[in-house]
Amino acid sequence: ENVLQMDGYCVGSNYVAVCKSAHGECSGEAPAVAEGIRKVLENEVQDFSLEYPCHSPSEQRWFRLMVTPMQVGERTGAVVMHINITERKLAEIAQRESEERFRRMFQDAATGICICTSNGRFLQANAAYCRMLGYSEQELLALEVNDVLHPDDRDPVLQQVGDLMNGRL
Repeated sequence: ENVLQMDGYCVGSNYVAVCKSAHGECSGEAPAVAEGIRKVLENEVQDFSLEYPCHSPSEQRWFRLMVTPMQVGERTGAVVMHINITERKLAEIAQRESEERFRRMFQDAATGICICTSNGRFLQANAAYCRMLGYSEQELLALEVNDVLHPDDRDPVLQQVGDLMNGRL
């Protein structure tokens, strides 16, 4: 399941050659890694990093590769380190999916929905809300809630907003 195949965790290995010979699934970043290592070794950049997928047959995984120059006496080289960032990547994917679900629910709702600032400035409105008020979303964004409220509704609505902002609702 893509376990490291070299003894000693590749210490002393020519990692650029390893990258150049990489093939198969999840090897698409290998040329970029080889180029990044070359640039570090030739002092074109101070360091190099790259996030990449490295899925196994049983799970999805992502890693962050970091390359840092190293010099011991006259010998120069680089430390190539891989850090498992799977937990963060899965959280990012879950967040994107959640945001997409919210966006679709908001946009596709049959009920009018708007998002406003605490001082009544429109930030966003779905199509149903725009149809209900007879404005385009762009027109609504130039208005405040007070601009679209019936005068008889202003005081009760402002009271409810005040209660909401003060934690009573």
